[in-house]
Amino acid sequence: MPGMRRFALLAGSVAVAVALGTFAPASAMAGVPLSGGPAESITFLLTPRDPAQVAALARDQRASRAQRTAKLAALLPGSARRSAVADALRSRGLRVTASTPWSVTARGPAAQVHALTAGTTMASGGAAPRVAEAPWRRIAGLQGQVSAAVTDTGGPVAHPVIARSSVGAARFTPSVIDGPGARTLYSAPLAPASRSTGLTVATLQLSGWDATDLTHYAGSHGIADPVGAGRYEAVSVDGADPAVPDGTDGDLEVALDQEALLAVAPAAHQRAYFAPNTSLGFVDGLEQVATDALDPDHHLTALSISWGACEQDWDPQTIAAIDTAVSNVVAAGVTVFAASGDDGAYDCQGSSVASVDFPASDPQVVGVGGTTADVPARTEVAWPGSGGGSSRVFTRPDYQALFAPTATARQVPDLAAAADPDSGLNVYWNGMSGRVGGTSLASPLSAALLTGVLALRGQDQPLGNILTGLYAAPAAAFRGVSATAGGHPPVSGYDNRTGRGAPLWSRLLSSLGGTPLLTMPAISHSRRVPVQLTLPAAQYLQWQAGTGDEPASCAAAWAAGTTATPPVAVQASRDGDVTAWLLGRTVAGACQHADATVTVDTAAPKPALSAARTAPRAATVIVRWAASDPSPGTGIGSYTVKILRTGWRTPVWTKTTASAGSYLLRTVHGPTFTAVVTARDRAGNTTTLTRKLPS
Repeated sequence: MPGMRRFALLAGSVAVAVALGTFAPASAMAGVPLSGGPAESITFLLTPRDPAQVAALARDQRASRAQRTAKLAALLPGSARRSAVADALRSRGLRVTASTPWSVTARGPAAQVHALTAGTTMASGGAAPRVAEAPWRRIAGLQGQVSAAVTDTGGPVAHPVIARSSVGAARFTPSVIDGPGARTLYSAPLAPASRSTGLTVATLQLSGWDATDLTHYAGSHGIADPVGAGRYEAVSVDGADPAVPDGTDGDLEVALDQEALLAVAPAAHQRAYFAPNTSLGFVDGLEQVATDALDPDHHLTALSISWGACEQDWDPQTIAAIDTAVSNVVAAGVTVFAASGDDGAYDCQGSSVASVDFPASDPQVVGVGGTTADVPARTEVAWPGSGGGSSRVFTRPDYQALFAPTATARQVPDLAAAADPDSGLNVYWNGMSGRVGGTSLASPLSAALLTGVLALRGQDQPLGNILTGLYAAPAAAFRGVSATAGGHPPVSGYDNRTGRGAPLWSRLLSSLGGTPLLTMPAISHSRRVPVQLTLPAAQYLQWQAGTGDEPASCAAAWAAGTTATPPVAVQASRDGDVTAWLLGRTVAGACQHADATVTVDTAAPKPALSAARTAPRAATVIVRWAASDPSPGTGIGSYTVKILRTGWRTPVWTKTTASAGSYLLRTVHGPTFTAVVTARDRAGNTTTLTRKLPS
């Protein structure tokens, strides 16, 4: 598998499936009754038919949502595999309580459940750390059918990666980072309503909260309330209550995540997945995201995870199960972002041993470090708290080979965004407003920025694992961020505080295999309108572009005639608002679409010019000018007015103005004077009118 990211005993075993059919809850599943004593649950993540194809699909940024669903359907573990696993578990005295396209969950006596995972430890395997073989792998009905398993090892297993400002959380203070500032800083313009695609950003939460905080934040920032409008949805996993805080300020983490998403991508939908803070809850939350990602009603684009812990604090079987569950999520097209930690090179709290945060260290996850951002100056420096370093669990993936040629381990983070709490987001939480930051801010910012740029392009095409494209992107797709102290020496093009730097998302997306971006002038004075294309990494064979009705299908477009090179202009048939469309066929056979709108105005303005003496024998003449613009015009943009005297090379008087007006000229006996006005509309059409003044 590319990247060699796997544990030795998990190589190639990526569990993935697609949400097809209805899967029964616990009450509907047959099984062996539980014996007395404490009971626990265990979830087995199933192995797909072709793990290599699943991994390739996760990196395929050209597959549409429908194409991705169809491909995954053919790669599902399938009902036969689920049945075989369920039968094997029942034969061990367990009761099957739930089944999804991706997994089978069973429950039984705690001693029997723990016996299935006893002895699962992390072992040193040279350059490739591995998980020692678990007892469940020796059960005949599970061999080759299951990639990973996880039990409820208790909790909490993760903590919010959040930092509060030193200026205090109890009073409202101006924020350097807000929605418009982040969009400006990271080159992600706000998508117009006409391009809104209903894209959805997900978060994984391990604490409940009061969702009216989001309503209050929206109202105080002039944003439509997503709670009342149904654009925010809480999803309960394993019985977690989305409205009950964890009692350790976990609800502040939820407020930061959801309010950061709303600030940057106000039109996006939000799905917050609330799970218990346990190994099983974490994995089941990811599995629910993977299942929902293929529901056509949700349009899941990105998942932000701001909860984590240092790698050494995670149970090995939990790391393996989360890694497999993440595989399911990215194969379904969701790009996963995770906070890299707020303790620099020493992520294990209170320890001086170098460590990194998981799940940010997972090679399928975009680990997000932190910066101190100056929005007006558009500059950033590395935030000292930004976590990063070398993984102790995962080997170096291929995509990092160029930037870390001597490393043997996965390097964290991959990119960075604003995290310094002293210039953080003003969060509304439990009746208070104050600055909050940390890489818990940087992660949802990144997820929202990616989603916003996709919306700007009108692209409902999930990208999945973007890391290969991220590391292949040119340096111009990032703003360089200077590294600071804290155990991480700066490296050319990459460092362990900010990764490749701060992404300029409009540029970066073109390297991630997205669809073409068609741009046009807002107004054109010609019906031959120039166009400019920003192209993704895909190679194209055919192009067609036009205005008006788009071909009913790509096949019809190719039959109608195409060009081998992208068009440089489109021809409009009329004046007014015109939508131009473009279709491109890739070498992989995909048909990609782009469109843009232009106002065409070819009608010249009609100026009016008058001149009259102020009195019958007065030596003064008043000159007045104005203009009209024929419908559907774009309006008068400017006037240039000149008063000329016969025999003089330079004008007596000249002025360029945006509005109609007048000028009082004092004449002298003998010379003749002429007034000239040139009216220019906003499309660039001009008309000049000349009038001789009274002598």
